[in-house]
Formats: sequence, structure tokens, C-alpha cells
Amino acid sequence: MLNRFKAGLVFGCFVSFIHLVWAVAIAITPTGMQKFIDWIFWLHFLQPVYVITQATRGKGILLIIMTFVIWYIMGVVFACLRNKFLGDKKIKIIVQSKVKAKTKK
Repeated sequence: MLNRFKAGLVFGCFVSFIHLVWAVAIAITPTGMQKFIDWIFWLHFLQPVYVITQATRGKGILLIIMTFVIWYIMGVVFACLRNKFLGDKKIKIIVQSKVKAKTKK
């Protein structure tokens, strides 16, 4: 069984860290990030339509907090659904197969 709160923390911390890196990159080099996002659009056969605006500390903090909250909730929901539909079955099978593989060596 997955601990739903730990799953929420992992999801929230991981995705909010990515957004922290993005916010810092925007604050340091907005023109470089504009070129990067234009390149990403180009790779996906899309015409760039977004323009990066000036970074502010308040928007950056709000971005990171909102990202954490949303992905924390998604992690909790994921763990609840995974526990409901799979329970311990898959985890036990994986652990047992690893134990058997170690004992054969």
C-alpha cells in the first residue's frame, strides 16, 4: 500500500522543484528562456505564441505554491486509486521475485 501523504509530497516536491528552476531561470535570463520556449514549440511543429513576461518574486512564489498544492492533491488521489485497485498485490509480487532472484545466486 502506498502512503497517500508521502505520494502527495513526492509529486508536489518534484513538480514544484521543476517550476522553481523555471522561475529562477526566467529571473536570470528571460531572453534565453524565450529562445528555449520558442525552440520547444518549433520542435513540436508549432508556431511560438507565448511571450515571457517580467519575473516578479510574488508570481514566482505563487507559481511554486500553487504547483505544489495541485500536484500534492494529484499524488494523494493517485495513491488512493492505486491502493484501491491494486492494493498490496503488485508490490508483494515484485518483492517476492527479487527475494527469489537473490536466493538463487
